Amino acid sequence: RVLFRSLDGAIKLMRANARTMVVIVAVFMVPFELLVAFFERNLNGGNGFLQTLRDPTAASAQNSPSAVVAVAAFAYLTFWVVIPLVCAGASRVVMASYLGGELKARDALVAAVRHAPALLVATVVVHLAETVSLIGLFVAAAFVMPLFVMTAPAISLEDLGPFAGIRRSVSLARRRYWPTVGIALLSGVLAYFLNQILGLVPGVIALFIGLRWGWLIIAASGIL
Repeated sequence: RVLFRSLDGAIKLMRANARTMVVIVAVFMVPFELLVAFFERNLNGGNGFLQTLRDPTAASAQNSPSAVVAVAAFAYLTFWVVIPLVCAGASRVVMASYLGGELKARDALVAAVRHAPALLVATVVVHLAETVSLIGLFVAAAFVMPLFVMTAPAISLEDLGPFAGIRRSVSLARRRYWPTVGIALLSGVLAYFLNQILGLVPGVIALFIGLRWGWLIIAASGIL
């Protein structure tokens, strides 16, 4: 019950600032989604699903494993950079709203970009720590990741450097560790299923018509 109340409160703050949030997300995510989808356009030779069934050799000849890995790596690494920027800008808006004020999207974006170097360094350090935790299998990583969920907000709201931001996040999370774990996991599950729901139909359509033009549909659903 506590977890759902926490998420409900967060969603209400987001909805109260929906227009500002849309601008922040769009500035960072639209170029990201367009780039990733554009680089995917030649996978399977750009052919549709039915074309690939009729002539699988044509798709395989134009679809090397290295190209698939390169696209996936590009998407993953870019996502690393984009998400902390979104979090940094959004946290400024949420905090202003929580305190009874209002922050314009431009000011939130300026703050996010100003903290971009610290966010990038912190992101690399955090993901290295999470990678090390994978040695203890995914279960261990799932319980390590929540310690870092407040890194970007801490850097943005308190004007901290990367390492101070990480320490601040760990300090805050340790005070209420299990609720933080619950909120992080529940948010992740909700986000995953929402992404699947929003992306299923456009993804199927794109596969049938081929990514040569279907990449535009993939980008639009990703942005949504």
